Amino acid sequence: MSFAARIKRLASETAIYGVSSVFARLINFLLFPFYSHVFIPGEYGLVSTVFAMFIFLNVVYQYGMESAYLKFASDADHDGMGASRSRTFSTALLSLVGT
Repeated sequence: MSFAARIKRLASETAIYGVSSVFARLINFLLFPFYSHVFIPGEYGLVSTVFAMFIFLNVVYQYGMESAYLKFASDADHDGMGASRSRTFSTALLSLVGT
């Protein structure tokens, strides 16, 4: 596969997986007027705090697994299946123990 084809594939897959993040932020932006009219300032502050905690926990939860998977996927072409399975198992085990 040529370099240009790989870049095109990467861009299309990134767009597919990135749509959910953009969609969630768009919904949050569209709901802002509703939240500001329905909630009193103290309640809106509580909602904002909860959303901030969700963002923080999302970062902690992801734990860099996207980068680890991409590294694994790029190395899988060069190794035999035994090494790939061993890495998959050890990554899953470390993630389970670490969280």
